[in-house]
Amino acid sequence: MAWMNATKDSLMYAVFDGPSKTWYRSPVGIARSQNCWVDLDLFDDGGAIRPTIAFSPNGVLKAATKDPVGGTWSLETVYSAGNVDNVSIAADSLGALHIAFHEISGNDLLYATNRNGPWTNEYVDITMGFGTYFFG
Repeated sequence: MAWMNATKDSLMYAVFDGPSKTWYRSPVGIARSQNCWVDLDLFDDGGAIRPTIAFSPNGVLKAATKDPVGGTWSLETVYSAGNVDNVSIAADSLGALHIAFHEISGNDLLYATNRNGPWTNEYVDITMGFGTYFFG
């Protein structure tokens, strides 16, 4: 699971180990926001699970991916042209990330992907009021 720990101002990740019945928690990075939308997807990278998180500290859309071997997190800015909330992330079978999100300023539904390398963003619906509540 992933969540924003407002007390520590940190994005957090945890995995449950069934045999030991223990939660292993680790900070992903400083979010610098007490209000942060968070979504998590797990990608099976050849038998190694690679967690990917979309989050929106201070309205900027970011993605975090954990290296399954080294255990370090890489952070990328996906979208910073507006104020983002309601994020939903999924990884496809090749490991490319796909994020749907609501951009508050224009009240628009957008889609972002890194399937061709650098992040690209597309408007899905610019109808006023659409995209505020959706399920990815």
